[in-house]
Amino acid sequence: MDERLTEVTVRVNDPAVRVEAMFDSHFKFFTEYPHFLMAIFATGVLDQSPALDKGIAGLMEVKRRHLLATIKEGQSKGVFTDAFPAELLRHDANGHLPAAHAPLAHERPLVRPDEEGPRW
Repeated sequence: MDERLTEVTVRVNDPAVRVEAMFDSHFKFFTEYPHFLMAIFATGVLDQSPALDKGIAGLMEVKRRHLLATIKEGQSKGVFTDAFPAELLRHDANGHLPAAHAPLAHERPLVRPDEEGPRW
């Protein structure tokens, strides 16, 4: 995951487009490898495994780190709203990254609209 998100960070300069590309990268990966999606939801569902829990927590941290850096960059460039701390925006968006809400990849919820519509 770190390699995929690093590649997106290097390839996509615009923070708003990068967040969308991060979502798209996850959706593409989980479409190609749906069995990995089960691992994300396995914590506490299957037999308790400290190694599995640690691995899942590590993946989540990689995702959080990349997303937070992109949100902070977008806020500093005026692309994303700064009405909320980047950590709060990351927390909300991070909950959507791995799972099955594909339309979010195209709604660009973190982008500050031109005085219209809701802001995050």
